[in-house]
Amino acid sequence: MSSEASGSTSGRGADAEGSEPNQGQDIVEIREVLARYMRAMRLGDVDLMDDVFLPDAIIDYTAIGGSVSPWTETKPWLREMIAVELFMLFVGDVSVTFDADGIGADVESSWHGAFVATPDTPPLTIFGTYDDRFVRTPDGWRIEARKDNPLLQIPGPPPVPAE
Repeated sequence: MSSEASGSTSGRGADAEGSEPNQGQDIVEIREVLARYMRAMRLGDVDLMDDVFLPDAIIDYTAIGGSVSPWTETKPWLREMIAVELFMLFVGDVSVTFDADGIGADVESSWHGAFVATPDTPPLTIFGTYDDRFVRTPDGWRIEARKDNPLLQIPGPPPVPAE
């Protein structure tokens, strides 16, 4: 059974250390994990994502040409995929549904960004959502499963040739 995030700790059990978890603080920490992912994407540094995903997290990037694979296998593919002229990604809405015991959560987040493959290709404005499964670890919240759901791509005007 899960409880929708509402700012209350009712319906949640104690964390691994036995203290009562703070749902508001947990939401902040989950959002911070998502922000670290987005920053790593913008910087093109997938190594920063090792603090986002569990090493054995299952990542489903099939909708963007990837596979359903553990993070350790997904990481090299993602490194190549974001080695482009510009890839800006930002987190939007975040909806958290905690497990009754407070140790896990289902998280849906929206994302938007801009993608430019090469200097001579038009930009794409992109929108989508992630369906993530988060778990509380001794090092904080981490993603143990992710499904990427790209929803919309809007092409921009072609680049203006340099004069």
